[in-house]
Amino acid sequence: MSVHQAVVLLTAQAHLRSQLPANLYRELQPLFAQAHSTLGQKQPQAGAWPHRVAHVDNSQPLIAPDIAEDVLLAVHTALYHGHQLEIHYQRRGAGESRQHRIHPLLLIQRGPVLYLAGQIEEKPQPTLFALHRIRRAKTLPLWPSMPLDAVRRQQIIAEVSAGFSQGERIELRLHMRRELAIHIEEAPLAKDQQSRVIDDNWTEITASVYDSAQLRWWLLGFGAGVRVKVPEALAAYIRQQHREAAGA
Repeated sequence: MSVHQAVVLLTAQAHLRSQLPANLYRELQPLFAQAHSTLGQKQPQAGAWPHRVAHVDNSQPLIAPDIAEDVLLAVHTALYHGHQLEIHYQRRGAGESRQHRIHPLLLIQRGPVLYLAGQIEEKPQPTLFALHRIRRAKTLPLWPSMPLDAVRRQQIIAEVSAGFSQGERIELRLHMRRELAIHIEEAPLAKDQQSRVIDDNWTEITASVYDSAQLRWWLLGFGAGVRVKVPEALAAYIRQQHREAAGA
């Protein structure tokens, strides 16, 4: 193993932990150990690279919920081999779990929570299951799972990304404090985003976006630093949420 290969492998290690099937990740442990050994013997200073790069979420840090190891292994195995899955799932607030036989389609990480998109036979659309709420899971090797096409895959990802509530597409217009707007100008909301300086304190931002739960949480997080102008329904919602938060 070359020094460059070792650096790449150790840098990817943290991301591979959540993206690979658990049994396959365990098989990589000897390679990770070899990478550490290679850097220690050939170029010790390069071994510091994984410690000099990091990924930081721009939202409030949350501790990931615990997922039963046998559940995670069963889900990974079913997805990897294309088998159906029998799960016992306890919905939030429910006293007991319910049994489902599903076609596992896609595993998605959103923040600290890992979700499984699965197709239940009697339902027209895929259902999203939080892995930490799956109490038991069993792979059904005699029952092949349905395939996942690119269109459906993107639809599932968009739904999870939007916070499970992706509404209609809107033309968003807002006034944002100049020091905040600088960040949005550097990392735009949409490809058609435009900005216009109003004065020394405020900038107008316009963009075509989906009216989603994620968008509303994002806007509320800026507090008085953002004033939604259009659409009026969204502006009224933000104003009402701020009044309630202030106890008014």
